[in-house]
Amino acid sequence: MTEWAAALQPEERAPLELRALYRQYGYTYYKMSRFEEYDFYARNRDFLVSEGVIPFTDTTGRLMALKPDVTLSIVKGCRPGKGEVTRCFYHENVYRVSDLSQTYREIPQAGVEAIGEIDRAVRCEVALLAAKSLRALSNSCVLTLSHLDVAAALLEPLPAPARAPALACLSQKNAHGLTEICKQWGAAEVLPALRELPCQTPAFSLAAEELAAAAEAAAAGGAEVAIDFSLVQSGRYYNGLVLEGFMKGAPARVLSGGQYDPLLRRLGKQAGGVGFAVYLDRLPVESDPAEEDADVLLLYPAGAPADRVLAVAERLRAQGKRVAACKAAPAGGRYREQIILDQNGEVTGA
Repeated sequence: MTEWAAALQPEERAPLELRALYRQYGYTYYKMSRFEEYDFYARNRDFLVSEGVIPFTDTTGRLMALKPDVTLSIVKGCRPGKGEVTRCFYHENVYRVSDLSQTYREIPQAGVEAIGEIDRAVRCEVALLAAKSLRALSNSCVLTLSHLDVAAALLEPLPAPARAPALACLSQKNAHGLTEICKQWGAAEVLPALRELPCQTPAFSLAAEELAAAAEAAAAGGAEVAIDFSLVQSGRYYNGLVLEGFMKGAPARVLSGGQYDPLLRRLGKQAGGVGFAVYLDRLPVESDPAEEDADVLLLYPAGAPADRVLAVAERLRAQGKRVAACKAAPAGGRYREQIILDQNGEVTGA
C-alpha cells in the first residue's frame, strides 16, 4: 500500500479500491445530482429503503428532495437497448433516516447496477463482485445469499392469509411464531412437510439452481458465503436473488442488494435490474494507539517571525518528517521529538 493510501481511513480509501475493481469488469462511472423532484420519490415511496425524504423548495418554486436512493435515479435515466445490459458503478451520498440512529444522516455509498436483459450470468457476476467488494475491504467478511422464490415456495402449503405473517416470522428468524401460525391454520404438520417440498415444486427447483449458481460465483470472490432464507424483509423491492454483506468490526451489514425487476416495471421499463450498495459509513475506523500525531512538535513563541517558523518546519518536512508547528503543546498530543524556537525563530532546544 502506498504511503498516501495508508493515511486514508477506510471510508476514504474504499471508493478508490472499489472503483478499480468495478472498472475491471466493464462497469462505467455514473454521476448524478444530489437533488430530485420530490414527486418522483412520492410516487415510488414503496421502493425507498427509508420512509424519510428531506424536501425543500428551490428558487423556481419546485418542491425538491435530497436524494434518498441511488438506484431509483439510475433506473430513471437508464435506457438499455434490446438485449443489452447497462453496467455502471457509483460513489454517492444519500440522505435518509439511518436504521442505526433513527436520525437523518448523510450516508456515503458505493455500488454497482446492471440494468437490461438480466440473465443468470449477470446475476452471478454481481454476486461475485459483491464478494470481491467485501474481500477488498476486509480479510474477515461474510456474504449471505437468499432467493425470494425459495421463501415463497416454502410457504406455499399455508393458506394465502397466513403467508404474510409467516413471511414476517421467517424474516425475524422466529421459529416459534412460525410454528404457531402453522397450528392456527390447522397445519401443524407443515414444517416437517417442507423438507419434501424442493423435489416437488418446479419454482423452488429453479430458484434453488439460481441460488446455487450465485453462491458458487460468490465463493470465487474470496468472501465466506452463507445461505440465509430469512432475507425476505425487502420483498417489496426485490424479486429474486438477495444479498447482504458483513465484516468484522462493523456495527451492521455493510452491503445490501439483489434483483429489483419490480422497480423497473413500476417505471415502465421492459428490463430487469440487479445490483448492490456498500455503506461506507459503516466500515470500521482504523486507529493505531501507538501512532504519534506527528514526528516533530515545533514550538515557537508569540512574535516569532512567521517566515522563520515556516522555513524550519519545511526543512524538517523535506527530511520526510511530519511536523506540527504550535505556540503551545496540545493536551494529550503524541510526538517523537520536540523542537523549540526562540523569539527570532532560531532553534534553542530539542
